[in-house]
Amino acid sequence: MKVIIFTLYLISVTGESTNEVTAYSGGGVRIKCKYHKRYETNNKYFCKGESTPCDIQIKTDIKNTWVHEGRFSLYDNTSAKFFWVLMRNLTVEDTGTYQCAVDKFLQTDKYTAVKVKVIAAGGVASKEVTAYAGGGVNIKCKYEDEYKTKLKSFCKIGNDHWCLDQITNPNTDWTHQLRSSVHDNRSAGFFSVFIRELSVNDSGTYQCGVAVSDQLHTYTEVKVNVPEDLNYGRSISETGYRGGTVNISCKYPESQRSDPKFLCKIVGTDVCAYKMSVKESGRWINEGYMSLYDDRTTLLFTVTIRELTGSGTYWCGAESDWESDHGYKVYITQIYLTVTALCVAILVCVCVILLLIGGLAMKLYKMKNSKTQASFRTQLGRNQLMDNESRPSENQLEMSTQPVSLIPNPYNNQSRSVYQNLEPNTNQSHSVYHSLDPNANQSHSMYQSLDPNANQSHSMYQSLAPNTNQSHSIYQSLAPNANQSHSIYQSLDPNTIHSNSTYQHLDPNTNQTYLAFQNHYYRA
Repeated sequence: MKVIIFTLYLISVTGESTNEVTAYSGGGVRIKCKYHKRYETNNKYFCKGESTPCDIQIKTDIKNTWVHEGRFSLYDNTSAKFFWVLMRNLTVEDTGTYQCAVDKFLQTDKYTAVKVKVIAAGGVASKEVTAYAGGGVNIKCKYEDEYKTKLKSFCKIGNDHWCLDQITNPNTDWTHQLRSSVHDNRSAGFFSVFIRELSVNDSGTYQCGVAVSDQLHTYTEVKVNVPEDLNYGRSISETGYRGGTVNISCKYPESQRSDPKFLCKIVGTDVCAYKMSVKESGRWINEGYMSLYDDRTTLLFTVTIRELTGSGTYWCGAESDWESDHGYKVYITQIYLTVTALCVAILVCVCVILLLIGGLAMKLYKMKNSKTQASFRTQLGRNQLMDNESRPSENQLEMSTQPVSLIPNPYNNQSRSVYQNLEPNTNQSHSVYHSLDPNANQSHSMYQSLDPNANQSHSMYQSLAPNTNQSHSIYQSLAPNANQSHSIYQSLDPNTIHSNSTYQHLDPNTNQTYLAFQNHYYRA
């Protein structure tokens, strides 16, 4: 078996030939290996060493599919006639010469090696970033000075290590694409990537990349974690007047307790600019028209802006080890500041005060009206009660307008009298007593009982029985033979003559000059 070693051409953007690449520990390199179309079906592999046979790192006969082996991955793109090789999680020990190769019988070829240099201390290892849903994040991507003019890129790694939604920046201006922006700060030796409107779906692994040439790329992996944190406001709206002062307070997560805090303003196409940050807790930092204060006990960041001039959009944020190669910034709460003229502010305040006064007056009116109605209903109830007490009852009216006599008088209308008649079978539904039934319980009635055995010495009628002792009653007897044609009973004694008397009392000695009943009385 013969091995054909293909030359790996590394062409820089400036047109100079190169076969070296510098990467960082924890990062990776991506190498494109081209081949002739007649070798499309041959096995491909990648090895380490300056000559053959070399130490094979990964080899495959599978086409158009990513194949993984340890920290190496290979993808043979037969339609484009090249294969990609990825080296991940680089260490200093990975420094050396590598070669791309095609397995071929009876034929050999010259080769050109690729030299990989991995920087340890001071380099950018794979890092982790924690941001929050609804906010933003600014990620710092460090590169070597030799790559200042190279093309920079940023992307999210999908399945099989393909780059998704890649954004590139060929110059020092801000480049914007969807929710991402890239800015190359060549003087500082890094480029910044800003991602806005984060969601939990933005969590994943990303790559900060530098295109050394069309065939060679170096990159640094960044793991982004975006949890859903509801302990702080995602946006705040504040209003001030021109020339005045406004105070802004932002709550921040526990993970940013010890990080420096800042307030930045979005100006033009720049992402967010600021001149100072507060690095201590419980101490005011002043610069120009702005003051910053961080209370790490309550996790509250406060900003005072004086001499307001105009409206704008701001971010409350925190720097996470920003000065190092692993640093990043978290934008936590967005502030929409509206600045109005003083007269407008006064007018708004007056309107608010008038609305409050109107609401208070309406409430007082309703309370007063409610009390008036309650007082009226109370007085009306009292009047009705007094009317009811002063108005005689139906029974009292009937008793006052009807004769006392219980013996039916042919000249009297007895239809609503106490008793219509003494016949126990009479329907007496409108009388004081529903019935003359001797079994009725009438202990508290005008008649205690219709039972002839009841003690009825003080009742109007002791008994309806003719044998009852009725010496003090109006009628001594209900004997049917008594002459009682026009009187209740003419006498308490059957022999007494009381033909024209009604008797107001049960006592026969009472002065009965004026009779008790209007419709039966006669002068004695």
